[in-house]
Amino acid sequence: MTIPIVQLVSRQEGKLAYITCLEVLRKLGDDAASPFVHDANDIDFQRRLDQISGQLKQVAETDLMAMNDMTNPAHLRLIHFYNQAAVISYFVQPKMIKRITCRLIELTLEHGVSKYTAISLVRYAMTLPSKEAYRIGKMAISLGNRFDLIDQTPSIYLSFYGYIAIYAQPVQVSESFIVLHLHVLFRLFRVSSQR
Repeated sequence: MTIPIVQLVSRQEGKLAYITCLEVLRKLGDDAASPFVHDANDIDFQRRLDQISGQLKQVAETDLMAMNDMTNPAHLRLIHFYNQAAVISYFVQPKMIKRITCRLIELTLEHGVSKYTAISLVRYAMTLPSKEAYRIGKMAISLGNRFDLIDQTPSIYLSFYGYIAIYAQPVQVSESFIVLHLHVLFRLFRVSSQR
């Protein structure tokens, strides 16, 4: 199902790609998805968001790094399609990013970390006040290093240094990391286009 979603995005049919992701999640049996990705009662969503935020505040970087890897194929499929939905929603349903990212974090806290946890954490951190955002963003970078995510590293660093760190550390530090990882991203594009 990933290839048809990518094809829809490449044909600039983002709305249909987003709906397809949600349909796949429903078919995968993720009943918990409804309050996160559909027009759920905002009070119910806020209650779940507060619960997830409270749990995440209790997680230190050492705890996150010590978490087991997610190994259940069903959970990994859910994470994969939620990640795709998060990327697509940025363009077609921006108000849903926080809901989708919260679901990704909820799955992580319940079932362990995956290769999508770092990008989920940094996306979630972008919606928070600066002090907590910085803490979670730094955890995302550490976790990204644990998984050696060459395909996601530029996005993680650009999100962290471009949206979070600029409020917590000198701009010169953020700028140097952004420039460095943009160069890495451009090299990745060149290598992938030569294949």
